[in-house]
Amino acid sequence: MITVAGAKGGCGTTTAALELGRAFARAGSRTLVVDGDRQLPNLHAVAGVDREPTLVDAGADLWTVGLEDPVAEGVRILPAPTDRTEADVEGVLAALARNSEVTRTIVDCPSGLGPDAVEAMSPADAVVLATTGGERGLREAERTATVARRIGVPVAGVVLNRCASVPVSLRDRLETPVLGAIPDRESPTTDPAVRRGYDRVVAELRARRYDERESVAPWAAADRMATGIEPLDRAFDGGFPPGSVVVLRTPPASQSELLLHELTATRGTLYLSTEREESVVRHEMDASTATAGAPTVRSLTDEADPLAAADALVGALPNGANLVVDSAGVLERRGREPYVEFLNGLKRTVRERSCLVVLHCLESEDTPVARPTTIHAADAVLDVNPERGSETSIEVPKFRTLPLPDGGIEVDLDLSAGASAAD
Repeated sequence: MITVAGAKGGCGTTTAALELGRAFARAGSRTLVVDGDRQLPNLHAVAGVDREPTLVDAGADLWTVGLEDPVAEGVRILPAPTDRTEADVEGVLAALARNSEVTRTIVDCPSGLGPDAVEAMSPADAVVLATTGGERGLREAERTATVARRIGVPVAGVVLNRCASVPVSLRDRLETPVLGAIPDRESPTTDPAVRRGYDRVVAELRARRYDERESVAPWAAADRMATGIEPLDRAFDGGFPPGSVVVLRTPPASQSELLLHELTATRGTLYLSTEREESVVRHEMDASTATAGAPTVRSLTDEADPLAAADALVGALPNGANLVVDSAGVLERRGREPYVEFLNGLKRTVRERSCLVVLHCLESEDTPVARPTTIHAADAVLDVNPERGSETSIEVPKFRTLPLPDGGIEVDLDLSAGASAAD
């Protein structure tokens, strides 16, 4: 199974998935091309087939239910489900990955780096990145590659759409093979030059044995949720246990927001901003030097009772998600009793659903009186200490599940190159 992904909309993932499936069929593999995008599905339109039956109608008879491709023999199409909320796309894709009736499965991944994209990438043997040669497209391809590797799926290579050739500079920039360049054509699904380009891509994939799955972090324990900040994850055997509540305690102007941005790229994330509007948070992530994901951002600035609003949003957290509260001070000031009740509900929910929570706690002269309550409730406390120039250290005075040496643990970071760089 190959998932074709690209964080930026309009980079040609749907056409790439379809043409990749057709090229595999020309090379002798029976191939099923699946639309994994339940938000903006268009594989059926590009392929020229009916909208139904869909991925979730397939049951066990996957190949027979698939719609025959009108262009290539040996290719069948499964459109995305019509129900955007109830469909278990990840479960169906995982079943497809184990199915022996289909030789190859190609999945068209939704754009972005949110939970739907991770859902489409997770069951795959490899991810192929589809992008254009522009600066923004390449930047988004790099972000997608980072997310794929963090969930344990190797990146087989990059397909450059609407490019006559592969610029030499790109070969050095991208930390993954360039599988081929696909020329810009008005009708790419019927053009002979596009077809030849994808034949070369398949030849490269077969030669590179993309289906030999790799481990992204051989040092990581299986029961950990990575933060995406490698020096920190290494110190904790791969991250924090599922269900952990982590306090990130920082002074002003510490660039600690880079650590929060990096966390959003590891998995689906709900980012609660108590002091800034949603548009401001998204602008900061777009401009961040860290590798930010595409979290669900909710602002509590206009809420009459931000604590109640946060509690309602926490109640809707999906299993295995991240939650970032930036910053916790607004909630800590709502009164001790309602805040303690919120913390108890938060801890209960995230443990039941195996989530990871980071409470961003700014330290200042106006530190809330409820801050000790937050520290007591936390499973781990990380103290961010800006030092020389761009260097930053993180001290860990508390970690419930790890015996700490005297003085705790210290991790060094260089935030000038993004949050994941080690000193």
